[in-house]
Amino acid sequence: MEMASFKTFEVYQISFLEKVGEYIASEIVSLNTTEKMKELLEKSQKLTEQMVLQEEEMRQNMEEMRAAQEALQRKEKEMQQEIDQFN
Repeated sequence: MEMASFKTFEVYQISFLEKVGEYIASEIVSLNTTEKMKELLEKSQKLTEQMVLQEEEMRQNMEEMRAAQEALQRKEKEMQQEIDQFN
């Protein structure tokens, strides 16, 4: 920020402008930090949602695999019983 005047600035005026400049700079940094935090939070939430979906998909896959394994075990048992009957 640049200030100009046709008169010489008094010491208290310079001090005031410096403090105002520091306050403005501090607010800009704070706003930037807040915006970055929002972005990171949104990314984190999206990743969490993706992980939940993947976890549910994995659960479904595991359940399907368990059901298929049980079906195979039943078939194997039936086949073994048929073999035992022939013998």
